[in-house]
Formats: sequence, structure tokens, C-alpha cells
Amino acid sequence: MENDFEQKHLDRKRERLLGMVEHVRPGLLCEMGCGSGLVLEFLSEQIPGSTLIGVDMSLERLKTAASRSLPGVFQVAAEIPERVLARGIFDSVIFIWSMHEVYSNAGEVGLLQTLRTVRHMLKDDGVLIVQDFLRPPPRQVTLGFKNEAALDTFRRFAREFRLHKVRYEEAGAAVRLDVGDAVEFISKFDTEDDDWHHEMGEAHFFCTLEQHMTRARETGFAVARAGGFPLSWDALDAARKDMDFDFERDFSWVQLVLTKYTVG
Repeated sequence: MENDFEQKHLDRKRERLLGMVEHVRPGLLCEMGCGSGLVLEFLSEQIPGSTLIGVDMSLERLKTAASRSLPGVFQVAAEIPERVLARGIFDSVIFIWSMHEVYSNAGEVGLLQTLRTVRHMLKDDGVLIVQDFLRPPPRQVTLGFKNEAALDTFRRFAREFRLHKVRYEEAGAAVRLDVGDAVEFISKFDTEDDDWHHEMGEAHFFCTLEQHMTRARETGFAVARAGGFPLSWDALDAARKDMDFDFERDFSWVQLVLTKYTVG
């Protein structure tokens, strides 16, 4: 059963990656937050002849990536916002489900610095591609709880989430809150105790589409393509055992294709 779950997860990820490949400019590529190298392996298959650099802060994950022994693929250990690579050498820079980690670890300032760093790394005709969770536009929704334990878990989330204050109104066995905080809570509802503290410092649904595009333009990028897509999220099925909600369509992901903006 666990192997089936993993395969389903990988199949979904591969489907999303296939929608990204057509926008990648071959040549010298960099994946920021490469982890154990699954995306690097995919790119090396899909874009043969390119050289790929994977950047990650985890030495353990980089060792796993290196153990794949992929031709033309190299690893660099660094924090993503650091300017550790040369100016104007990359044809493409890619963030696959790692931009939200930059925001969670370094905040708004770190996110803007990262975008500026990427612009510094790209050639004048280079492209930045981002896939990540997408925060839905603000609106109030209701989250109903089928048992006291689930409501207590929500109260704990609202009390301990560290990225911003979760504002809500409680009425009986339900709460009224912004849909972005609602989907964030549901994504974390089934978290094991050992991972809870970490999850309270990580925002999955951190930026709306409008916020993504505004930040891109502020840091010297033109938006070539930007769109949100429905996100198949297994946490929804688990949450329905303990909660009532009707905003499944608000679980979505974003793909951004940004080009380096040059003056003159």
C-alpha cells in the first residue's frame, strides 16, 4: 500500500513536470532546492545535453542526489538566498515546490532577495520557472468540526502557527476564517507529533497569484506565463473524516514562467 501511495505521488509530480519542460531553455540549468535529485533526474532525461546544477542546504539530500550518478549533473551545498554562483551564466533557473520553503525560512525579505539573486544568475534571455502551492484569493469560509479533538487541533494550529497570526471566529463546532488559513490548516491536520513544530514554521499556501506576479515584477522579471491549477491533495480525504468544508477548488498550485527584464 505504501509503495502504491509513493508511485501515485511520483506520477502526479511527473505530470506537473511535463507541463514545465517546454518552457525550460536548454544549456546551463540550475534547480534551487533540489533535494534528493528526483527533478534533476527528470530534467536530465527530458533535456539531454544540458548541464544541471542542483542547490540545496541538506548535505544528506545532496549525497542522495549525487548517488544517482547522472551525467552532466552537479550539486552545490548552499542556502538558496545566498549569491554563490556566477553572474549571468544560467539559461534556466527552476524552483519545484521549494519557493514556499524560502518564504518560510527567510520571510518576505529573503524571498525578494532570492528573486534578485536568481536574476543575477540568469543570462539576459534566461528564464525562471516556479511550481509551488498557490494561496487562494482572500474570502471568508466556514470550517465545521465533527468532534472536539479536531476542533482542539485547529485551536492549537491557530495558537502555534508562526508565519502570521491566524484570525478566526468560533461559533459552536465551527470556525469562520480566511480560506488561505483554512487550506493551510487542512494541509497540516494529519501531521504527526514529531513533525508538528516544524510544520508550524512552514507555510505551504504562502502567496496568491497576484502576489507572485507583483514580486516578480518588483525584482526585475517579466511574467511570460502564470496560472493556477487544481491540486490533488490526499489530506482532503483524511480531513473529511473529522471536518465539513466546501472549498476543495481552493486547493491549487501555480506555475510561473518569468523572463529576465532588461532595460534598453
